[in-house]
Amino acid sequence: LSYIGPGCCNRVVPQVAMAEPQSPAVPRAREAAWSMSSSTASEFRHALSDVEPWSAHLWKRCNGVFVRWTKRYFMLQDGVLQWASPGEMVMHSSVDFSKTKCVVRASDSAVTIQPAPGKKWHQTDKHRRAGSRLAIVLTVDGAVDCMGRAESLEQLARRLQEHIDYGRTMRQRREHLDTLFTDLRLGFAPILDLTDGAGELGDATCAICCEDMFGPTCRAPVIQTRCGRHFHAACVRPWARQRAACPLCREPWVAPGPAAAGEDL
Repeated sequence: LSYIGPGCCNRVVPQVAMAEPQSPAVPRAREAAWSMSSSTASEFRHALSDVEPWSAHLWKRCNGVFVRWTKRYFMLQDGVLQWASPGEMVMHSSVDFSKTKCVVRASDSAVTIQPAPGKKWHQTDKHRRAGSRLAIVLTVDGAVDCMGRAESLEQLARRLQEHIDYGRTMRQRREHLDTLFTDLRLGFAPILDLTDGAGELGDATCAICCEDMFGPTCRAPVIQTRCGRHFHAACVRPWARQRAACPLCREPWVAPGPAAAGEDL
């Protein structure tokens, strides 16, 4: 890796290979990945293979009564930007790009990272701008000449964009897996063939949005619930997050356990 500027520390952070925790539902979730498009899967693989850890000393703008610049040690790894004062062993401040959709821009003097329009830094981020739209502004050593400075800022912006893209992909992956595991827990099963008439109970129309679910022109994913009813996936999932029963027959999404059913344990 090349240096960001004279006197900047730029070293590769070793990555530790860690196996993802497995659960009994993981194989079934993989089988249920029918809803993940090939383009989405390709994007996941691209983000996982291309992102590299990176670190350097940079100058960060601090906004207060007076605007000042402070030197900090920054580390980019797995879609997270962390920083601390030089010499500190613990990174006290961090931004998780998987939690906030943001944009990065490079100018002749600095690189700006800011939440996308309508977004804010996530409340759980560990920095003073959490919960706001205030930008994080970084720059390199002022001793660099104009050409070298511009090149260094462009390089910094590219590094940040790689990890922002990685964080966005991880957010999509997490949301997708959350949906799969929720469907498994609630007993939702995808209907792959939408051209073969109505469901077993004759429910050709989604009871939530009142739109057709089956037919040669229908493309919206359809889910069959544990009770045998059919709904658009985009309709029943939000419903299931707020209500515990089917909107038609009122049967609970999750069957009661032995204790709830009054059986002897």
